[in-house]
Amino acid sequence: MPSMIRETSERSRSYNKAEIAIHNITEFVHLEFEGISTKDNKVTCLLDRGLVDIPLQEYIDKGTYVADLRESEKDLEIKMKVARMLGIPWFFVVYNYSEKKCKVLDLSSKKIHSFNSFANFGDWFSSNFTNNTKTFSKYEESGLPQFDYELRKNGTPWPGNIDDLLIDKKTGDIFCLAEYQNTSKCSVRVHDNNDYLKASRYRKGDNKRWMVQYVFANGLGTKNVVFVWSISEEEIAVKKINSFDIDSNGLVSKINWGKIQYIKCGDFSYQTIKSVVD
Repeated sequence: MPSMIRETSERSRSYNKAEIAIHNITEFVHLEFEGISTKDNKVTCLLDRGLVDIPLQEYIDKGTYVADLRESEKDLEIKMKVARMLGIPWFFVVYNYSEKKCKVLDLSSKKIHSFNSFANFGDWFSSNFTNNTKTFSKYEESGLPQFDYELRKNGTPWPGNIDDLLIDKKTGDIFCLAEYQNTSKCSVRVHDNNDYLKASRYRKGDNKRWMVQYVFANGLGTKNVVFVWSISEEEIAVKKINSFDIDSNGLVSKINWGKIQYIKCGDFSYQTIKSVVD
């Protein structure tokens, strides 16, 4: 039994209708990364993470992490290939709440970086893989793991994630970069991500998040596709992005939509998605 728990900041994963529908399509390999970071609008690393319930040094010395990685990362070699395509490291961060320490397993170079506190890790990560700007936001999400709260308190929040990189099992080609977008304030057909790019009094803006999505997909030579879903609807919007407008600050100012289709959850298939993406 693995001694590592795969914590996540994705709180809707268990009931995300779009993700469930896509994951039922057996023609795809599904790659998720718990974190992706950029610096000067260039991808600097990919990340995953896990909570360990034994002393970290013992966890490493006994080689327990090797078995845990094999168990929890079924597509480890493919994820390594994605990192190599981008010329960046793939980090696996393991941490322990009783010790409040963490170690970073650099799966690309097989090095291990050790940190005596979560804040030390946050400072190292921020200075090396981000634009190194301390971020303290009044906007506070609930239900996140303790690790996330500790990093946010330090002004070095855990970076945003990659929802799903779809790879065609038959050809091995990257099919698209999927973003699963929930809507609760308006219908699936009315929702437009452009309405949320700028920050408001009640929420942080999404322009930086979309810049990361654009840079990642562009680096892999693939397309961005958004799947808009609602807990109260059986229809999912599948929206291909044709291009992004970038402002003078290097952030997304507009998403230019391409083909859009509305598909019922039970009608998702390789062919229905392909008809939108191609």
